[in-house]
Amino acid sequence: MPARRELHTGRYNFLHRCWGPLEPFDNSAVAIMRDNDVYTHLVSDHMHYWEDGGANYHTQYNSWECVRGQEGDLWKPKMQNRPSVKELWGRGGSRREHELINREYMQEPEEFPLAKCFAKGMEFLKTNHEADRWFLHLECFDPHEPFYAHQSYKEKYIDSYSAADLDWPPYAKDHERK
Repeated sequence: MPARRELHTGRYNFLHRCWGPLEPFDNSAVAIMRDNDVYTHLVSDHMHYWEDGGANYHTQYNSWECVRGQEGDLWKPKMQNRPSVKELWGRGGSRREHELINREYMQEPEEFPLAKCFAKGMEFLKTNHEADRWFLHLECFDPHEPFYAHQSYKEKYIDSYSAADLDWPPYAKDHERK
C-alpha cells in the first residue's frame, strides 16, 4: 500500500510502486516512536491492511484495532438468500456480493465503519488524554469507493436520478458522457 509506506518511511514511492508491504530494510517512523517510549495505536477500517500484500503495517504499533465491514471485506457469513450482483453498477463478483451482505449490518449511521472508526479514536483519546508520549493513527477508508452513505444523508440532496446506484464507478473509459 504505497501511501502507507510513504507515511511510515518518508520515502516517496506512490507513483512508482504498486501495493505492497513495508520492506525488511524500511525504517518505520511508527516503530521508531514505539521503540522510544511513545505509545502508538492504530485504528483503521481499511481492510487492505489485513490482506496479502498490505501486511505488516499494523505490527509496527504498540496496539491496533480493525473495524470490519468496509468495501468487500469478507466479514459476515451468509449462505442463503445472497444478494444478486449481476445488474449492479461497477464491480461484480464475490467482493461486491460481500459488500452488499455487509451493508445489511449497517442500518443506522453509527453502524457504518467510518462512524465506528471515529468512535474508537474517541475512546482512545478519552482513555489516554492525560498520558504523555502517545501517537494515535486514525485511518478511515471513506471517502473511498464504494461511495455508500446512509439514506438520511442522501435525502439531504434530492435530485431526479432514478437509475442504478452509482456508488462504485467502473474503472473504464467514460461511456456515460456524449
